[in-house]
Amino acid sequence: MLINMKEPPSSSDYQSSFTEKMPLAPEMQPEFHMLALLLCWPTDGEDELASDLPHLIQNILHSYEQEYKSLFRSRYLRPIFFLGPGQGLNRLVHRRNLEILWTQDALKASNTNWRNDDIFRNPTVKDKLLRVKGVVRNYRLYATFGSTEIKLDVNQKDSLWNSGHVFFYLGFTISGPVAYNVHRRTEEETSERLLKAFGNEMDSSPWTKLKPEVQIMEEVHTYSLQSESGKYECSESALQWVCKETVSFRYQFSSWERFMRKPVCMDYIPAGPLMDIKVTDGKLEEVRLPHWICTGENAAMSDIFRVLHVDSSGGYLEQVSEMTSSHVKLNKLEFSLRGAMILKKLGLYLKVFADVLIYMQITSGLTLHVYLVPRDPLIQQEVEKKEKSDGFRKIRKTSPVDPVQLESYFYLSTDWDTAQICPEKQQFMLEWSDTNFFEVVIGNVKSDFGNMKLKLEVERRGGKEKDTVWTCAIGTDDY
Repeated sequence: MLINMKEPPSSSDYQSSFTEKMPLAPEMQPEFHMLALLLCWPTDGEDELASDLPHLIQNILHSYEQEYKSLFRSRYLRPIFFLGPGQGLNRLVHRRNLEILWTQDALKASNTNWRNDDIFRNPTVKDKLLRVKGVVRNYRLYATFGSTEIKLDVNQKDSLWNSGHVFFYLGFTISGPVAYNVHRRTEEETSERLLKAFGNEMDSSPWTKLKPEVQIMEEVHTYSLQSESGKYECSESALQWVCKETVSFRYQFSSWERFMRKPVCMDYIPAGPLMDIKVTDGKLEEVRLPHWICTGENAAMSDIFRVLHVDSSGGYLEQVSEMTSSHVKLNKLEFSLRGAMILKKLGLYLKVFADVLIYMQITSGLTLHVYLVPRDPLIQQEVEKKEKSDGFRKIRKTSPVDPVQLESYFYLSTDWDTAQICPEKQQFMLEWSDTNFFEVVIGNVKSDFGNMKLKLEVERRGGKEKDTVWTCAIGTDDY
Protein backbone atom coordinates (compact mmCIF):
# COMPACT_ATOMS: atom_id res chain seq x y z
CA MET A 1 0.00 0.00 0.00
CA LEU A 2 2.86 2.37 0.76
CA ILE A 3 4.39 1.66 -2.63
CA ASN A 4 1.04 2.34 -4.29
CA MET A 5 1.04 5.68 -2.49
CA LYS A 6 4.35 6.27 -4.31
CA GLU A 7 6.04 6.66 -0.94
CA PRO A 8 7.98 3.45 -0.26
CA PRO A 9 8.86 2.94 3.42
CA SER A 10 12.27 4.03 4.63
CA SER A 11 12.55 1.02 6.91
CA SER A 12 11.12 -2.46 7.40
CA ASP A 13 8.63 -1.10 9.96
CA TYR A 14 5.78 -0.81 7.47
CA GLN A 15 3.16 -0.24 10.13
CA SER A 16 4.91 2.84 11.51
CA SER A 17 5.60 4.10 8.00
CA PHE A 18 1.92 3.84 7.08
CA THR A 19 0.83 5.50 10.34
CA GLU A 20 3.07 8.46 9.52
CA LYS A 21 0.98 9.08 6.35
CA MET A 22 -2.21 9.52 8.39
CA PRO A 23 -4.66 11.18 8.29
CA LEU A 24 -5.34 9.93 4.78
CA ALA A 25 -6.79 12.06 2.04
CA PRO A 26 -10.57 11.36 1.62
CA GLU A 27 -10.16 10.58 -2.11
CA MET A 28 -7.84 7.62 -1.47
CA GLN A 29 -9.07 4.08 -2.25
CA PRO A 30 -11.15 2.31 0.44
CA GLU A 31 -8.41 -0.31 1.01
CA PHE A 32 -6.19 2.41 2.51
CA HIS A 33 -8.98 3.66 4.74
CA MET A 34 -9.66 0.09 5.86
CA LEU A 35 -6.03 -0.35 6.92
CA ALA A 36 -6.15 2.96 8.79
CA LEU A 37 -9.27 1.77 10.60
CA LEU A 38 -7.70 -1.59 11.46
CA LEU A 39 -4.59 0.09 12.86
CA CYS A 40 -6.53 2.59 14.95
CA TRP A 41 -9.25 0.33 16.34
CA PRO A 42 -8.76 0.03 20.14
CA THR A 43 -7.28 -3.12 21.61
CA ASP A 44 -9.16 -5.21 24.16
CA GLY A 45 -9.46 -3.37 27.47
CA GLU A 46 -8.90 0.13 26.07
CA ASP A 47 -11.66 2.49 27.16
CA GLU A 48 -10.14 5.62 25.68
CA LEU A 49 -10.10 6.25 21.92
CA ALA A 50 -6.74 7.37 20.55
CA SER A 51 -8.26 8.19 17.14
CA ASP A 52 -11.47 9.70 15.76
CA LEU A 53 -13.16 6.41 14.89
CA PRO A 54 -16.42 7.95 13.61
CA HIS A 55 -14.38 10.05 11.18
CA LEU A 56 -12.40 6.99 10.00
CA ILE A 57 -15.63 5.01 9.54
CA GLN A 58 -17.14 7.86 7.55
CA ASN A 59 -14.00 8.05 5.38
CA ILE A 60 -14.07 4.37 4.39
CA LEU A 61 -17.82 4.48 3.65
CA HIS A 62 -17.41 7.61 1.49
CA SER A 63 -14.43 6.08 -0.34
CA TYR A 64 -16.37 2.84 -0.95
CA GLU A 65 -19.33 4.74 -2.40
CA GLN A 66 -17.04 6.61 -4.77
CA GLU A 67 -14.98 3.59 -5.82
CA TYR A 68 -17.20 0.48 -5.72
CA LYS A 69 -20.86 1.39 -5.05
CA SER A 70 -21.80 1.48 -8.73
CA LEU A 71 -20.00 -1.84 -9.28
CA PHE A 72 -21.38 -3.84 -6.35
CA ARG A 73 -24.75 -2.06 -6.21
CA SER A 74 -26.85 -3.95 -3.66
CA ARG A 75 -24.64 -7.03 -3.44
CA TYR A 76 -23.89 -8.51 -0.03
CA LEU A 77 -20.40 -7.55 1.13
CA ARG A 78 -18.56 -10.37 2.83
CA PRO A 79 -16.25 -9.57 5.75
CA ILE A 80 -12.52 -9.49 5.02
CA PHE A 81 -11.05 -9.35 8.51
CA PHE A 82 -12.27 -9.97 12.05
CA LEU A 83 -10.97 -8.66 15.33
CA GLY A 84 -9.26 -11.23 17.54
CA PRO A 85 -7.49 -11.08 20.91
CA GLY A 86 -3.97 -9.68 21.15
CA GLN A 87 -2.10 -6.62 19.97
CA GLY A 88 -1.14 -4.94 16.70
CA LEU A 89 -1.92 -6.21 13.21
CA ASN A 90 -1.54 -9.80 14.32
CA ARG A 91 -4.82 -9.58 16.25
CA LEU A 92 -6.59 -9.50 12.90
CA VAL A 93 -8.12 -12.77 11.66
CA HIS A 94 -8.76 -13.20 7.94
CA ARG A 95 -12.12 -14.53 6.86
CA ARG A 96 -10.49 -17.47 5.07
CA ASN A 97 -8.90 -18.73 8.30
CA LEU A 98 -12.35 -18.96 9.88
CA GLU A 99 -13.80 -20.67 6.80
CA ILE A 100 -11.07 -23.33 6.98
CA LEU A 101 -11.93 -24.01 10.63
CA TRP A 102 -15.63 -24.13 9.72
CA THR A 103 -15.24 -26.51 6.76
CA GLN A 104 -12.21 -28.36 8.23
CA ASP A 105 -10.71 -28.43 4.74
CA ALA A 106 -8.06 -25.94 3.62
CA LEU A 107 -8.35 -27.00 -0.04
CA LYS A 108 -12.12 -26.86 -0.31
CA ALA A 109 -13.60 -23.75 -1.89
CA SER A 110 -15.69 -21.91 0.67
CA ASN A 111 -19.45 -21.72 0.31
CA THR A 112 -19.93 -20.18 3.75
CA ASN A 113 -23.13 -18.16 3.97
CA TRP A 114 -22.03 -15.05 5.85
CA ARG A 115 -25.55 -13.61 5.75
CA ASN A 116 -26.46 -15.83 8.70
CA ASP A 117 -24.37 -16.33 11.81
CA ASP A 118 -24.13 -20.14 11.69
CA ILE A 119 -20.32 -20.12 11.49
CA PHE A 120 -20.16 -18.49 14.93
CA ARG A 121 -21.71 -21.56 16.53
CA ASN A 122 -18.41 -23.37 16.00
CA PRO A 123 -16.38 -23.27 19.28
CA THR A 124 -13.06 -23.27 17.37
CA VAL A 125 -14.14 -20.27 15.31
CA LYS A 126 -15.30 -18.41 18.43
CA ASP A 127 -11.95 -19.08 20.10
CA LYS A 128 -10.21 -17.04 17.38
CA LEU A 129 -12.36 -13.95 17.89
CA LEU A 130 -12.67 -11.20 20.46
CA ARG A 131 -16.04 -10.45 22.02
CA VAL A 132 -16.74 -6.73 21.73
CA LYS A 133 -19.04 -4.90 24.14
CA GLY A 134 -21.93 -2.81 22.87
CA VAL A 135 -25.45 -1.60 23.46
CA VAL A 136 -28.63 -1.76 21.38
CA ARG A 137 -30.85 1.28 21.62
CA ASN A 138 -33.65 2.52 19.31
CA TYR A 139 -32.93 -0.29 16.84
CA ARG A 140 -29.30 0.78 16.48
CA LEU A 141 -26.08 -0.86 17.70
CA TYR A 142 -23.26 1.05 19.34
CA ALA A 143 -19.83 -0.29 20.30
CA THR A 144 -18.96 1.05 23.76
CA PHE A 145 -15.55 2.30 24.91
CA GLY A 146 -15.96 3.66 28.42
CA SER A 147 -18.43 6.53 28.05
CA THR A 148 -17.94 6.73 24.26
CA GLU A 149 -20.33 5.01 21.82
CA ILE A 150 -19.60 4.28 18.15
CA LYS A 151 -22.51 3.46 15.83
CA LEU A 152 -21.99 0.31 13.73
CA ASP A 153 -23.76 -1.53 10.96
CA VAL A 154 -25.15 -4.98 11.84
CA ASN A 155 -25.06 -8.20 9.85
CA GLN A 156 -28.53 -9.35 10.98
CA LYS A 157 -31.02 -6.54 11.55
CA ASP A 158 -33.37 -8.72 13.60
CA SER A 159 -30.78 -8.71 16.40
CA LEU A 160 -31.75 -5.07 17.04
CA TRP A 161 -35.32 -5.77 18.13
CA ASN A 162 -34.51 -5.87 21.85
CA SER A 163 -32.64 -3.04 23.56
CA GLY A 164 -29.89 -3.71 26.11
CA HIS A 165 -26.23 -4.52 26.59
CA VAL A 166 -24.77 -6.97 24.06
CA PHE A 167 -21.64 -8.76 22.94
CA PHE A 168 -20.72 -9.25 19.29
CA TYR A 169 -17.85 -10.13 16.95
CA LEU A 170 -16.44 -7.28 14.89
CA GLY A 171 -15.82 -7.80 11.18
CA PHE A 172 -14.55 -5.38 8.54
CA THR A 173 -15.93 -5.24 4.99
CA ILE A 174 -14.66 -2.98 2.22
CA SER A 175 -17.29 -0.42 3.29
CA GLY A 176 -16.51 -0.43 7.02
CA PRO A 177 -16.98 -2.28 10.34
CA VAL A 178 -19.95 -4.64 10.86
CA ALA A 179 -21.22 -6.38 14.02
CA TYR A 180 -21.77 -10.17 13.74
CA ASN A 181 -23.50 -12.64 16.05
CA VAL A 182 -25.00 -10.01 18.35
CA HIS A 183 -26.26 -11.53 21.60
CA ARG A 184 -27.47 -10.20 24.93
CA ARG A 185 -25.37 -9.96 28.06
CA THR A 186 -26.39 -9.33 31.64
CA GLU A 187 -25.25 -6.33 33.61
CA GLU A 188 -23.23 -8.53 35.95
CA GLU A 189 -21.52 -10.66 33.31
CA THR A 190 -18.40 -8.55 32.90
CA SER A 191 -17.73 -8.07 36.61
CA GLU A 192 -18.41 -11.75 37.34
CA ARG A 193 -15.94 -12.76 34.65
CA LEU A 194 -13.18 -10.67 36.18
CA LEU A 195 -13.90 -12.03 39.64
CA LYS A 196 -13.77 -15.60 38.35
CA ALA A 197 -10.52 -14.97 36.52
CA PHE A 198 -8.65 -14.66 39.80
CA GLY A 199 -11.23 -16.29 42.04
CA ASN A 200 -8.89 -18.91 43.44
CA GLU A 201 -6.31 -16.30 44.43
CA MET A 202 -8.75 -15.09 47.08
CA ASP A 203 -9.39 -18.62 48.36
CA SER A 204 -7.27 -18.79 51.49
CA SER A 205 -7.83 -22.49 52.22
CA PRO A 206 -4.57 -24.36 51.55
CA TRP A 207 -3.89 -27.11 49.04
CA THR A 208 -2.47 -30.23 50.67
CA LYS A 209 0.56 -31.47 48.74
CA LEU A 210 0.73 -35.17 47.94
CA LYS A 211 3.67 -37.10 46.54
CA PRO A 212 2.68 -39.47 43.73
CA GLU A 213 3.76 -43.06 43.30
CA VAL A 214 5.91 -43.21 40.16
CA GLN A 215 6.23 -46.22 37.87
CA ILE A 216 8.58 -46.25 34.88
CA MET A 217 7.96 -48.72 32.08
CA GLU A 218 9.75 -48.45 28.75
CA GLU A 219 10.93 -44.96 29.74
CA VAL A 220 7.32 -43.75 30.28
CA HIS A 221 6.60 -42.25 33.70
CA THR A 222 3.17 -42.95 35.23
CA TYR A 223 2.14 -40.99 38.32
CA SER A 224 -0.54 -42.46 40.61
CA LEU A 225 -2.36 -40.62 43.40
CA GLN A 226 -5.07 -41.41 45.95
CA SER A 227 -6.76 -38.95 48.30
CA GLU A 228 -9.69 -38.56 50.66
CA SER A 229 -12.10 -35.63 50.65
CA GLY A 230 -10.24 -32.31 50.40
CA LYS A 231 -8.11 -30.00 48.22
CA TYR A 232 -4.81 -31.35 46.94
CA GLU A 233 -1.80 -30.51 44.80
CA CYS A 234 0.61 -33.02 43.26
CA SER A 235 4.18 -32.31 44.39
CA GLU A 236 5.55 -33.54 41.05
CA SER A 237 3.39 -31.68 38.51
CA ALA A 238 1.52 -29.02 40.58
CA LEU A 239 -1.77 -30.51 39.29
CA GLN A 240 -4.59 -29.48 41.68
CA TRP A 241 -7.85 -31.28 42.39
CA VAL A 242 -10.86 -31.21 44.72
CA CYS A 243 -12.83 -34.28 45.78
CA LYS A 244 -15.67 -35.01 48.22
CA GLU A 245 -14.88 -38.71 48.52
CA THR A 246 -11.93 -41.04 48.21
CA VAL A 247 -10.58 -40.86 44.67
CA SER A 248 -7.78 -42.57 42.75
CA PHE A 249 -6.31 -41.45 39.46
CA ARG A 250 -3.12 -41.56 37.42
CA TYR A 251 -1.56 -39.39 34.76
CA GLN A 252 1.27 -39.27 32.24
CA PHE A 253 2.98 -36.38 30.50
CA SER A 254 2.76 -36.20 26.72
CA SER A 255 4.56 -34.26 24.00
CA TRP A 256 3.01 -31.17 22.45
CA GLU A 257 4.90 -31.69 19.17
CA ARG A 258 2.33 -33.82 17.33
CA PHE A 259 -0.49 -31.36 18.02
CA MET A 260 1.14 -28.04 17.17
CA ARG A 261 0.53 -28.30 13.41
CA LYS A 262 -3.15 -29.14 13.74
CA PRO A 263 -5.56 -26.38 12.62
CA VAL A 264 -7.15 -26.26 16.07
CA CYS A 265 -3.81 -25.20 17.60
CA MET A 266 -3.05 -22.60 14.95
CA ASP A 267 -2.09 -19.28 16.59
CA TYR A 268 -1.62 -20.91 20.02
CA ILE A 269 1.43 -22.14 21.92
CA PRO A 270 1.75 -24.44 24.95
CA ALA A 271 1.26 -22.70 28.29
CA GLY A 272 1.75 -25.73 30.52
CA PRO A 273 2.45 -29.47 30.43
CA LEU A 274 0.20 -31.73 28.34
CA MET A 275 -1.25 -34.37 30.67
CA ASP A 276 -3.17 -37.60 30.08
CA ILE A 277 -5.39 -38.05 33.17
CA LYS A 278 -7.39 -41.20 33.97
CA VAL A 279 -9.65 -41.59 37.03
CA THR A 280 -9.58 -45.19 38.28
CA ASP A 281 -11.90 -44.89 41.30
CA GLY A 282 -14.20 -42.23 42.75
CA LYS A 283 -15.02 -38.79 41.35
CA LEU A 284 -13.12 -35.53 40.97
CA GLU A 285 -15.18 -32.39 41.64
CA GLU A 286 -12.65 -29.90 40.30
CA VAL A 287 -9.32 -30.02 38.43
CA ARG A 288 -6.85 -27.21 37.79
CA LEU A 289 -4.05 -27.61 35.27
CA PRO A 290 -0.69 -25.92 35.95
CA HIS A 291 0.65 -23.26 33.58
CA TRP A 292 4.05 -21.55 33.35
CA ILE A 293 2.96 -18.14 31.95
CA CYS A 294 3.57 -15.01 34.03
CA THR A 295 0.16 -13.33 34.20
CA GLY A 296 0.96 -10.70 36.83
CA GLU A 297 -2.34 -9.21 37.98
CA ASN A 298 -3.82 -9.01 34.49
CA ALA A 299 -7.18 -10.76 34.77
CA ALA A 300 -7.87 -10.01 31.10
CA MET A 301 -5.26 -12.61 30.15
CA SER A 302 -7.86 -15.28 30.87
CA ASP A 303 -9.36 -14.29 27.49
CA ILE A 304 -6.32 -15.60 25.62
CA PHE A 305 -5.90 -18.85 27.60
CA ARG A 306 -7.42 -22.05 26.28
CA VAL A 307 -7.34 -25.74 27.27
CA LEU A 308 -6.60 -28.30 24.57
CA HIS A 309 -8.91 -31.31 24.85
CA VAL A 310 -7.91 -34.34 22.75
CA ASP A 311 -10.30 -37.27 22.38
CA SER A 312 -11.08 -40.02 19.88
CA SER A 313 -12.84 -37.58 17.55
CA GLY A 314 -9.91 -35.19 17.40
CA GLY A 315 -9.16 -32.09 19.41
CA TYR A 316 -10.71 -28.77 20.31
CA LEU A 317 -9.93 -25.77 22.50
CA GLU A 318 -12.03 -24.89 25.53
CA GLN A 319 -12.39 -21.40 26.91
CA VAL A 320 -11.05 -20.73 30.41
CA SER A 321 -13.52 -19.45 33.00
CA GLU A 322 -11.11 -19.24 35.91
CA MET A 323 -7.38 -18.52 35.96
CA THR A 324 -4.85 -17.95 38.73
CA SER A 325 -1.20 -16.96 38.52
CA SER A 326 -0.28 -20.65 38.24
CA HIS A 327 -3.36 -22.65 37.16
CA VAL A 328 -6.37 -22.79 34.83
CA LYS A 329 -9.57 -24.51 35.85
CA LEU A 330 -11.13 -27.19 33.65
CA ASN A 331 -14.71 -26.46 32.60
CA LYS A 332 -15.45 -30.05 31.63
CA LEU A 333 -14.31 -32.97 33.78
CA GLU A 334 -13.87 -35.27 30.81
CA PHE A 335 -10.42 -36.76 31.10
CA SER A 336 -8.05 -37.42 28.25
CA LEU A 337 -5.08 -35.39 26.98
CA ARG A 338 -5.47 -31.91 28.45
CA GLY A 339 -3.09 -28.96 28.54
CA ALA A 340 -3.15 -25.17 28.85
CA MET A 341 -2.43 -23.07 25.74
CA ILE A 342 -2.18 -19.34 25.16
CA LEU A 343 -2.75 -17.17 22.13
CA LYS A 344 0.46 -16.01 20.49
CA LYS A 345 0.10 -12.64 18.82
CA LEU A 346 2.57 -10.15 17.42
CA GLY A 347 3.17 -7.43 20.00
CA LEU A 348 2.15 -9.64 22.95
CA TYR A 349 5.35 -10.30 24.89
CA LEU A 350 5.04 -13.40 27.03
CA LYS A 351 7.15 -14.17 30.06
CA VAL A 352 7.56 -17.77 31.17
CA PHE A 353 8.70 -19.38 34.40
CA ALA A 354 11.68 -21.53 33.45
CA ASP A 355 14.35 -23.77 34.98
CA VAL A 356 18.10 -23.90 34.44
CA LEU A 357 19.46 -27.45 34.15
CA ILE A 358 23.20 -28.09 34.49
CA TYR A 359 24.97 -31.32 33.53
CA MET A 360 28.68 -32.06 33.87
CA GLN A 361 31.28 -34.54 32.64
CA ILE A 362 34.98 -34.84 33.50
CA THR A 363 37.42 -36.33 31.00
CA SER A 364 40.68 -34.49 30.41
CA GLY A 365 38.86 -31.34 31.49
CA LEU A 366 35.46 -30.26 32.73
CA THR A 367 32.48 -29.93 30.38
CA LEU A 368 29.18 -28.36 31.41
CA HIS A 369 25.91 -28.40 29.49
CA VAL A 370 23.56 -25.60 30.59
CA TYR A 371 19.90 -25.59 29.50
CA LEU A 372 17.17 -22.98 29.90
CA VAL A 373 13.86 -24.84 29.58
CA PRO A 374 10.19 -24.29 30.49
CA ARG A 375 8.82 -26.06 33.54
CA ASP A 376 7.58 -28.97 31.49
CA PRO A 377 8.43 -32.27 33.23
CA LEU A 378 8.45 -34.18 29.92
CA ILE A 379 11.03 -31.83 28.37
CA GLN A 380 13.19 -32.07 31.48
CA GLN A 381 12.93 -35.87 31.42
CA GLU A 382 14.08 -35.84 27.77
CA VAL A 383 17.07 -33.68 28.71
CA GLU A 384 17.93 -36.02 31.60
CA LYS A 385 17.69 -39.07 29.34
CA LYS A 386 19.97 -37.59 26.69
CA GLU A 387 22.61 -36.32 29.10
CA LYS A 388 22.78 -39.58 31.04
CA SER A 389 23.19 -41.54 27.83
CA ASP A 390 26.17 -39.30 26.98
CA GLY A 391 27.80 -39.88 30.36
CA PHE A 392 26.85 -36.57 32.00
CA ARG A 393 25.42 -36.18 35.48
CA LYS A 394 23.23 -33.45 36.91
CA ILE A 395 24.37 -30.60 39.17
CA ARG A 396 21.42 -29.32 41.17
CA LYS A 397 21.18 -25.54 41.39
CA THR A 398 18.37 -23.06 41.90
CA SER A 399 16.48 -21.70 38.89
CA PRO A 400 15.62 -18.09 37.99
CA VAL A 401 13.18 -16.55 40.47
CA ASP A 402 11.64 -14.17 37.94
CA PRO A 403 10.03 -15.23 34.64
CA VAL A 404 12.05 -14.92 31.45
CA GLN A 405 11.06 -13.40 28.14
CA LEU A 406 9.94 -15.96 25.55
CA GLU A 407 11.91 -15.90 22.26
CA SER A 408 14.54 -13.55 23.71
CA TYR A 409 18.26 -14.22 23.27
CA PHE A 410 20.29 -15.29 26.30
CA TYR A 411 24.03 -15.18 26.93
CA LEU A 412 26.00 -17.37 29.35
CA SER A 413 29.29 -16.21 30.88
CA THR A 414 31.72 -17.29 33.60
CA ASP A 415 34.39 -15.60 35.70
CA TRP A 416 37.03 -17.97 34.29
CA ASP A 417 39.01 -16.56 31.37
CA THR A 418 40.08 -20.01 30.21
CA ALA A 419 36.49 -21.25 29.82
CA GLN A 420 35.19 -21.68 26.30
CA ILE A 421 31.43 -21.21 25.83
CA CYS A 422 29.51 -22.22 22.73
CA PRO A 423 27.29 -20.90 21.25
CA GLU A 424 27.60 -17.21 22.08
CA LYS A 425 23.82 -16.90 22.55
CA GLN A 426 20.68 -19.05 22.55
CA GLN A 427 17.08 -18.12 21.87
CA PHE A 428 14.66 -19.28 24.55
CA MET A 429 11.90 -21.33 22.91
CA LEU A 430 9.25 -23.68 24.24
CA GLU A 431 10.24 -26.36 21.73
CA TRP A 432 13.14 -28.50 22.92
CA SER A 433 15.92 -29.80 20.70
CA ASP A 434 19.02 -31.76 21.68
CA THR A 435 21.27 -28.89 20.53
CA ASN A 436 19.53 -26.11 22.45
CA PHE A 437 22.06 -25.66 25.27
CA PHE A 438 25.28 -23.87 26.19
CA GLU A 439 28.47 -25.92 26.38
CA VAL A 440 31.18 -24.73 28.78
CA VAL A 441 34.60 -26.35 28.40
CA ILE A 442 37.46 -25.84 30.87
CA GLY A 443 40.92 -27.35 30.38
CA ASN A 444 42.80 -29.45 32.90
CA VAL A 445 40.64 -29.63 36.02
CA LYS A 446 43.47 -30.09 38.50
CA SER A 447 45.49 -27.13 37.28
CA ASP A 448 42.83 -24.75 36.00
CA PHE A 449 39.64 -25.29 37.93
CA GLY A 450 38.40 -24.14 41.30
CA ASN A 451 35.21 -22.33 42.23
CA MET A 452 33.40 -20.79 39.27
CA LYS A 453 30.44 -18.48 38.82
CA LEU A 454 27.92 -18.77 35.99
CA LYS A 455 25.81 -15.85 34.84
CA LEU A 456 22.86 -15.89 32.45
CA GLU A 457 21.86 -12.60 30.82
CA VAL A 458 19.00 -11.66 28.52
CA GLU A 459 19.32 -9.31 25.59
CA ARG A 460 17.08 -6.27 25.87
CA ARG A 461 14.85 -5.25 23.00
CA GLY A 462 17.07 -3.43 20.55
CA GLY A 463 20.02 -5.68 21.37
CA LYS A 464 22.32 -3.06 22.90
CA GLU A 465 22.12 -3.92 26.61
CA LYS A 466 21.66 -7.03 28.76
CA ASP A 467 20.00 -7.82 32.08
CA THR A 468 21.12 -10.55 34.48
CA VAL A 469 18.40 -13.14 35.08
CA TRP A 470 20.31 -15.87 36.95
CA THR A 471 23.64 -16.60 38.64
CA CYS A 472 25.09 -19.57 40.48
CA ALA A 473 28.39 -20.74 41.95
CA ILE A 474 29.90 -24.13 41.09
CA GLY A 475 32.61 -25.43 43.40
CA THR A 476 34.79 -28.48 43.72
CA ASP A 477 32.11 -30.19 45.81
CA ASP A 478 29.79 -30.08 42.79
CA TYR A 479 32.15 -31.92 40.45
